[in-house]
Amino acid sequence: MKNVNEFLKLLGLLLVFNSVSGQKTKPLPDGVEQWFSLRLQNTGDRKPIDNYDDDAAFFSTDSATVIGYLKGYKPSEGFRTGMIYIENEFSRADHPIVVKILEDGRFEARIPMWHPKVVEMVFNDREFQYYIEPGQTLGIIIDWPLFRKNDNDDAIQFYGLLADINIGLGNIPLPKIDDDWLAKQVRQVKPQKFKGETLLDWDTQKRILDSILAIRRYHEKLKALVHAELTIDMLMRLYKYTELRKREFREYPHDLVLQVPLPANFYDFNKEVDFTNNSIFISPNFSSFINLTEYGPLIKAVSLTDTEFLVTGLKKVVRLDEMRDSIARNELYLTNGKVYDLIRLHRLIAAFDPDLRSVGNDSLITYFETVKRGLYNSFYTQQADIIIEDALRKKEGRGIPLPGSYAGALFKKLIAPYAGKMIFVDFWATTCGSSVWDIQQMRATRDKYKDSKDFVFLFITSEDESSKRVYQSFVRKQQLANTVYLSSDDYRYLRELFGIYGIPRYAIINKKGEVLNSKSEPHEFMLEINTFNTVVQHSSTH
Repeated sequence: MKNVNEFLKLLGLLLVFNSVSGQKTKPLPDGVEQWFSLRLQNTGDRKPIDNYDDDAAFFSTDSATVIGYLKGYKPSEGFRTGMIYIENEFSRADHPIVVKILEDGRFEARIPMWHPKVVEMVFNDREFQYYIEPGQTLGIIIDWPLFRKNDNDDAIQFYGLLADINIGLGNIPLPKIDDDWLAKQVRQVKPQKFKGETLLDWDTQKRILDSILAIRRYHEKLKALVHAELTIDMLMRLYKYTELRKREFREYPHDLVLQVPLPANFYDFNKEVDFTNNSIFISPNFSSFINLTEYGPLIKAVSLTDTEFLVTGLKKVVRLDEMRDSIARNELYLTNGKVYDLIRLHRLIAAFDPDLRSVGNDSLITYFETVKRGLYNSFYTQQADIIIEDALRKKEGRGIPLPGSYAGALFKKLIAPYAGKMIFVDFWATTCGSSVWDIQQMRATRDKYKDSKDFVFLFITSEDESSKRVYQSFVRKQQLANTVYLSSDDYRYLRELFGIYGIPRYAIINKKGEVLNSKSEPHEFMLEINTFNTVVQHSSTH
């Protein structure tokens, strides 16, 4: 297969690589070198974990630290911040972190952690990944002119106790899904054949990877990590194939290949995957795999419950849980454990969904406790408690005060003109089709409440997301009031404040200036408006 041939070429390149740790040390300015060395020495007593087998060591909420230096960076280039992107897979909360760059090119950031992770960092649209563990400090030196030019791996050097594993990751080639190739397979290859070819390719690539790892004495953690990455990649290939078939069939219902049904045992490959292996959590694609499972095969449970018209509220949610469990067990061959319990944990987030809005807290808490009862371990139940508290807070309308940080002060300034009003915030971009469509669809609602003393719509974008000319034209055509056009650096701080990965993204600010919901949807704007109007009407009649 295509990927195998490419992989063998990469293996040949690896055989002539002179050293896993062959970084060429480049001199640093005296002040930077002294700071860098001192920060790496003062990293605390916690050592990197020996392996990924011990759950108690693997799952941890200790934060990690990244320190670094952009060699050759000049503030005149127009950016003074970068971003680190990390997600809590347990709560589904995104945690983008602003990386402030000093005038001389130094940077430092503290990262929330839940387990070891391969994390993405971005400077001026140039991205790279690195491995980090809770409680650890990683040093990174980037030859900025070289990296900016061609993303050359030689432009990045790693230091500290996790340097070797990062260097090794950069030197071991791993296959990646070719989406164009996969799209062709969907129309050309029937499910059973595609599955068989993929499993054969998977076995071949395992043997190739073992050959690569045998060349040098790599750490066992690195071996486990790259094998886990291969596992996630192959699982996503199989899951993506099934999801693409659904989409293509809707467009081409008469296609003979697409008409072939998915075999009942298509997902039995899951039985051969060790889902107790913690290393799969480390992959940067692990969250995408969970989403593919949750919003792929398991999503049909929603359509099944929708046919049961008399089932509503909490009964509907419980019924949905039962159907998901049945599909997971009988069709996906997934049982309760680390991975499937992560999906079960996400059910708790549904406490703010419309189906549960009218359910009393006592009943909700009973439901929550039922979900918690079978979770994998105490770390999972701790994460469950955090999710439950946040869900109840939203349901009860309790806001979160803005922090005293730069981002908090910036946002307070932006909303100051609307003090005493509920604010519906839209983080958008002219380059985002969904953003543009939502704004157009909400125009009638905006017009209806444009003179409201209780509500206001606020639209925020930046120079990176929207060119000034297109922005001004769109604002004029849509008659948008209350618009903010930020610098890219300031917008990144709001990304951190509201946990924004992608757009459109919506937030609701209550009349006290507190964050009621930092991850809302347009229909929830109307829900809040209708709830408020109902309360006002009820008060006026008593």
